[in-house]
Amino acid sequence: MERVPVLEHDHWPQSISAEDEQPDPDTLLMVPPTIFGHNMETRTWMTLHVDRLKEVDWDTECFRWLVMPQEQKDMLQALMRAASQSRSSNDGTDFIRGKGQGLAILCHGAPGTGKSLSAECLAENAQKPLYHVTCGEIGFSPQAFERHLSKVMQQAERWDAILLLDEADIFLQLPYKKHAEGDALEAVFLRALEYHSGTIVLTTTHDALRNPAFISRINVAIYYETLNRTSRQNIWGNMLKRYEMSSRRPMIGDLHEHLTELAEFKLNGRQIRNAFQTAAGLADYNGSPLSYRHFLQTIKMVNNYVTLSSGGDSSILPDAPNNSQVRITDIFPDTLENTEVRSASDVIELFE
Repeated sequence: MERVPVLEHDHWPQSISAEDEQPDPDTLLMVPPTIFGHNMETRTWMTLHVDRLKEVDWDTECFRWLVMPQEQKDMLQALMRAASQSRSSNDGTDFIRGKGQGLAILCHGAPGTGKSLSAECLAENAQKPLYHVTCGEIGFSPQAFERHLSKVMQQAERWDAILLLDEADIFLQLPYKKHAEGDALEAVFLRALEYHSGTIVLTTTHDALRNPAFISRINVAIYYETLNRTSRQNIWGNMLKRYEMSSRRPMIGDLHEHLTELAEFKLNGRQIRNAFQTAAGLADYNGSPLSYRHFLQTIKMVNNYVTLSSGGDSSILPDAPNNSQVRITDIFPDTLENTEVRSASDVIELFE
């Protein structure tokens, strides 16, 4: 008996473009309605419905929301463009094939100063996915570290993604090299960094430039200073502008009149973002316009948490003219002392 093939279209290629002849409706019945996709935020594979897929809406103007010197923004964008052009033309400047074709950017500075946000803006501006991995997820034993790091870098290159290695302090600090495993980890990391052909952004809260072996493998290092009053006011203003531009037509109260006062509180960028989201949630819950009062409620709880977690050594309150600490009762009126906030414990956890 002659064997009849189950499918008549075994000659189909792996992919069919819009310009190719499309399958007929009967044939489409054999095509599955789902496809696997990788969630860059949760770093997990998911089953996606094909009918719900759409093109990515890139925010190519995101750099305008990033509070940092304009010359640093220009340098990041110029380096990214030059690296993309070099890879597309295969114009490597190193004598060894596959070496020196990548772009390595180091962002170092205090927490909440915009290091990770810079990587996000680079990805949005270049219209590339951002593959965000913390170094702690890769592992600390030399064998596991080399295996996992190689897998992460291969995936980033395959997807043409910008690789963000967050919290790279452990591999870049000289004190860690007191241990033999520290030497092995650093050697593996530096070798992988040198041969990576894509764009990689590393963030650290310490001065990694003290490591001479690391300096030569970085294309550019950008230092992020602790936010001053002007920077904080710009961040508050940007958050308010984005809130006003949101599709839900928010109600704004007296916030524009109090941006200067909000900037006095010594919050970092991440704390400002979380405080804004929490205050907006309070306003939505109360059905009232977002106002300065909502932020005072939120900031008061943040200050209580910061003071408690530091044993009383730290505070986000502004300094008095004589450099003494302002009393909390000078800023938060008595009317706020007994104000109840829903899910206060959940709000405080946002600022851990």
